[in-house]
Amino acid sequence: TQPTSASQQAPAALPSDDFAPIVNAYRAQLDADRFRMTMVLVDDEGTSTQIIEYVAPDRFRLQMDEEDLLVIGESTYALKDGEYRLYPDGGMIGRMVVNLVNPAQVEQLTPYLVSVTPKGTETLNGKAMRVYEYVANLDDEVASSTVWISQADGRPYQVRQEQYGEQSTITYEYDADIEIEAPAVAN
Repeated sequence: TQPTSASQQAPAALPSDDFAPIVNAYRAQLDADRFRMTMVLVDDEGTSTQIIEYVAPDRFRLQMDEEDLLVIGESTYALKDGEYRLYPDGGMIGRMVVNLVNPAQVEQLTPYLVSVTPKGTETLNGKAMRVYEYVANLDDEVASSTVWISQADGRPYQVRQEQYGEQSTITYEYDADIEIEAPAVAN
C-alpha cells in the first residue's frame, strides 16, 4: 500500500461529540406537539417572511408572501380568492414541508457538517440558551449557521444562516396556540 498525500485523503468525519448538540437539538424539535417557525429572508431582492405552523402528527400551515397553504396528511390546500382549493396531486410543497418533521432529514444533516463551535451562553426571550456556530457544506455551497438551543428543553429557538448570498433568521415557538383543521373546499 502506498501512502497518500493529505490532498488525496478523504476528510475525517467529525467525532460525534462535536456535532451532537446540533443533531440532538433538531431531534428534540421532532418531539414537539406543535410549533411555529418564522423565517425572515434577506437577499438582493429585499426581505420576505415565511411562517410555517405545525401540529403533530401531519398538519402544516404555510404563509409565504401572498400564499396560504394547508397540508393535512397527504392533502394540500391553497387559499385562492378567499376559498381553499385542493391540489389534485397533493402538491410539491406539501411533500417538501413534511420533511421538516422527518427524522431521516435530521440524520442526513450529519455528513454535511464541517465544523461545530460552542459560542457560549445567552438569554433569548428570557430563556437560557447555549449558542453554537456550525458550518455545513451543502451542494458545494458552504452554509454558516448560528443556533440558540434551550438549556431547558434542548430545542433550537433561533437559527441565523448565510447561504447562497442570502441571510435568514428562523425563530421557533413551541407549544404555541395553533389549530389546523381541514378547510371547506371550493368546487
